[in-house]
Amino acid sequence: DIGANVGFFRKRFARWVSDGGFVIAVEPETSNFRRLQWNLEKSGTAAVVRTVQGVAAEQVGTLKLAINPIHPGDHKLAPEGVDVTAFTIDELVRKEPATRVCLMKIDVQGAEERVLRGAQETIQRDHPAILIELDDDGLRQMGSSAERVVTLLMDLGYVIQQLGMNS
Repeated sequence: DIGANVGFFRKRFARWVSDGGFVIAVEPETSNFRRLQWNLEKSGTAAVVRTVQGVAAEQVGTLKLAINPIHPGDHKLAPEGVDVTAFTIDELVRKEPATRVCLMKIDVQGAEERVLRGAQETIQRDHPAILIELDDDGLRQMGSSAERVVTLLMDLGYVIQQLGMNS
């Protein structure tokens, strides 16, 4: 769950894992991360959800996160902001040696291509289902586009299914 925010999807994902399985919930912003952990304890899903504070990107390092003071689900990578640890999904998965990734949910305010570029080894090995939010305006602000993300996914062997508001 990349861009987990306070954990709306992790509750459903936690119910889907089978024996020995787990969810990795990634959230960079401190208040959201604390709320995510609180929600895990409250819901009884902490045993099957591992939380990681930081951003998934195409490379390891430190990036800047612009905090939106009005909307807690609209923090995004930017040239200015608070320092946040960046890692790749491939690096994160390597730390769990027996892990097979079955599903990736990516909602990262325009940085979706960056996440995918840092997850190519995992994607090629496990070919997980990918649920991804594509906002072309947000992607363009990050130097990407919906077309580029779709092309990348198709190059990785995916068939694109578009879910809309009425789906």
